[in-house]
Amino acid sequence: MLAALVLAACADYPRDAEGTLDAVRDRGTIRVGVTEIPPSDMIVLQNVGRDLGRATGARMDLMVGDQERLLAQLEEGEIDIVAGLLAEDSPWIADVALIEPLTEQPAGQRKIGLTLAARNGENAWIGLLERTVRDAKPAS
Repeated sequence: MLAALVLAACADYPRDAEGTLDAVRDRGTIRVGVTEIPPSDMIVLQNVGRDLGRATGARMDLMVGDQERLLAQLEEGEIDIVAGLLAEDSPWIADVALIEPLTEQPAGQRKIGLTLAARNGENAWIGLLERTVRDAKPAS
């Protein structure tokens, strides 16, 4: 009986604290804030968008903006992802979930390679992003 209760409690694990994955599916769009992406990395982001679209039934809606403003919008739930070459010293880095970089930056650049950031606590969404990035990452 105890095992049945434990399994029932875990049925929806991992969960999103704010329901990002469900909201993306319901809206049919992934709201992506884009900041500083070299043209050579855009194809990588497009591939991730295509794969996320297949997994969620949603299309990417891109908004270009300043990194700090976009990260604030992410924290407020106004966008679902921030994509770009994020600054290593941004105060936001500790407050968001960073997905493994899709590309690497040359040494000494003070930027993380092309990276996606999501809201902390959105565990199902973050898990999907991590799997998608891992599958889309260019071979080295």
